[in-house]
Amino acid sequence: MSDQGVVYTTFIATELTREYERRARIDSRAAATVTAATGLLTVAVAALALIRGKDLQVHGLAGALVAATTVAFLVSAVLASVAAVNWQYWVASPDPTLQSMLGEEHWQDTETTARNNVGSLNIETLTTLRHGNNRKSAFLLGALLAQVAATLLLTSAVVAIA
Repeated sequence: MSDQGVVYTTFIATELTREYERRARIDSRAAATVTAATGLLTVAVAALALIRGKDLQVHGLAGALVAATTVAFLVSAVLASVAAVNWQYWVASPDPTLQSMLGEEHWQDTETTARNNVGSLNIETLTTLRHGNNRKSAFLLGALLAQVAATLLLTSAVVAIA
C-alpha cells in the first residue's frame, strides 16, 4: 500500500473542513449582527423617548445625529444580511464527477491516483469556498464598523438632546 500524497491530501481535507467551519462562524456572526443592529436601534428610540417623553421632536445637530444613527444601524443590518447570503461555491457534482469514480474510468485507479483526484476536487471546492467566505467577511466587517459608528452617533445624539 502506497502512502504517497497522504500528508498532502490530509492537509487539504483539513483546510476544507476549516473553511466550512469558518463559513458557519461567519453566518452565525452575521445573524447576531443583524439582531444586534435592530435591537440597538430599538433601544436608541426607547432611550430618546424616555429622555424627552412621547412628544419628542429633535431638531438641528441632535436631529442630524439621530438620523445618522438610524442610517448607520440600518446600513449595519443590511451589510450583515448580505454577509449571511450563501455565496455559491463549487462542489463536485454527484453525476458525472462522483459517479465516474465508481465507473470503469476510475475504478482501476491506484490509491495514489485516487488520492490525487480527490485532493484536486477538494482544492477546487476550497478555492471557491474561501473566496466566498472572504467576501462574507468583508461585508460582516462593514456591518460591525457601521454598528460602531452608530453607537458613537447615538451617544453623541443622547448627549446633544440631554
